[in-house]
Amino acid sequence: MAISVLARCSLLLVSVAEFVDAAAFLTARSQVARDDVKQFLLSELSGHNNALRMSSIEEELRPMYTALPKMETGRLEASTVRYALHRYFVQKHGWYVKGLDNTGSTFNSYMPTTVLKARAPAYIQSLFEGHLHGIGLGLHELAVFAATLSDLIHAEAVGELEWIYAALGLPFDSPVTPDEADLAIKYFLIAYLDFSSMVANNRHELEEMEQRVVGFYPDFPETSLWLQDLRNTYDLQQLSRHNPFVERVTSFDDSVAFALEAGHSFGSFQNLECHALKSKLVDMEYMGTGRVLLSEFYSRALAGDWQFMESVEYLRNQGALDETDPNRPSVVIPNYVNSPTNCLTGSDFYAICCVNECEGLMGRLERQLAAPSATPTRIAEVVSSLHSDTVDAPRNLSAALLTRLDEVARFHSGPIPLHGRLFAQWMHHAYPRECLFPHVAGTTSPLSQEEFVDQVGGLQVSEDEMKTHALRVNLTFGAPEALPWTSDEELIAEHKQTRGATRSLGLGFVQGLAALAALVSFAVPLLRTCMHAKASSSESKIEKCFV
Repeated sequence: MAISVLARCSLLLVSVAEFVDAAAFLTARSQVARDDVKQFLLSELSGHNNALRMSSIEEELRPMYTALPKMETGRLEASTVRYALHRYFVQKHGWYVKGLDNTGSTFNSYMPTTVLKARAPAYIQSLFEGHLHGIGLGLHELAVFAATLSDLIHAEAVGELEWIYAALGLPFDSPVTPDEADLAIKYFLIAYLDFSSMVANNRHELEEMEQRVVGFYPDFPETSLWLQDLRNTYDLQQLSRHNPFVERVTSFDDSVAFALEAGHSFGSFQNLECHALKSKLVDMEYMGTGRVLLSEFYSRALAGDWQFMESVEYLRNQGALDETDPNRPSVVIPNYVNSPTNCLTGSDFYAICCVNECEGLMGRLERQLAAPSATPTRIAEVVSSLHSDTVDAPRNLSAALLTRLDEVARFHSGPIPLHGRLFAQWMHHAYPRECLFPHVAGTTSPLSQEEFVDQVGGLQVSEDEMKTHALRVNLTFGAPEALPWTSDEELIAEHKQTRGATRSLGLGFVQGLAALAALVSFAVPLLRTCMHAKASSSESKIEKCFV
């Protein structure tokens, strides 16, 4: 009986993605229709969208999922889901998806028919929570969540390309010349970089947008060259898929495929600038501490390096200023590199920021430990063989590092949880140039540049203040003190799963029923919509519901 119900639901949902009109994303670039979000989720949940793609996402998530703390049911609770998805998108595309970094985010069901795109993750979470009845998300549901967010982001990109084609007067359903396609892609990049989030209605407005981007984005020429190189590489990869004896034409769908590729790749390109910034900071580093003395930081700014001109107040707000020793304040390299000041808003769904190198280290650690916690001895064994951009391996961990690791174990009276503040603090000590110093929750609240200007004032330090700090650059401070350490613990979630829960057939059966119930309960409103269409619409429109 259950199989037949599932089969019927699958037939109903097989083409649900067709219902989502990309033009819906144009009514308000910062908003998305709740029905569109639900329909994308339905499409992925049904399993008919792209089974190979879903399997690939599951395999990418599996090592992290295995090592994350679980509920009693052996599945992930809400805060852990957001943490996992945040890391997934950062590592895969350099996307900092809005709404995934706020573990306290909830969704109010009494909202209008549209949702702010930054609230889409909370809305998807509420859909899962409402229909899985509190058992949490398994690996498959986590992959469905990731795929749904990707679908929404892709639909936004399609919508942008639609209005660019319309503004250029290009056809959607017939071929365009290669030059016209390249022009559309150029403006797609410009719209991606444009901070105003405006929609152009004609070629003149597109040209105004280009002037605006060229004016405020100094790296636009290099970015344009990157796009051309990516296009050439992409076209070469496509040659093997086309008949060499048939003249190739360019369509809107071809432009969409390349636009998505550009969106996926831009984070990697942008991260090259982050590596260059990090290298500059490491060259100024104070005695291997992962820190740059503020005096040296501002001396570089006075010498003409425009990148190092943020005010003390702004650095403090970003959590990038170490004032443990008030006589020699310093800039924490990974906290500075990974601060919002180095982000670009490429979408209403996400920002492009520097890739947190520590999350890559954590991923390798999770693959080897394959558990939410581990003994100090096992952690030391793995970390001692784990190299980073600036730390060679294998290495012998210092006595101070081993002592701190034992201290964390004593705090927990046993194995050390991998996904808590104390272990993150230890990783900062082990990799001071890659891993951020984790501030206690509530002690920092980083603002974007626009928010800081609105709430506090200017971002840049005055020349007089820079000179005051820079005068201290030649002072002899002696050996640095130990990196700061506090004993405040904050876990992503508490691991509650018992060994028996992983083997419980009864639990697996309940989870399977819950997943089936979720699919059915999601499908019922759509089925009702189709039945309503039968009473009020033409037969051709009704058929679309059951394709």
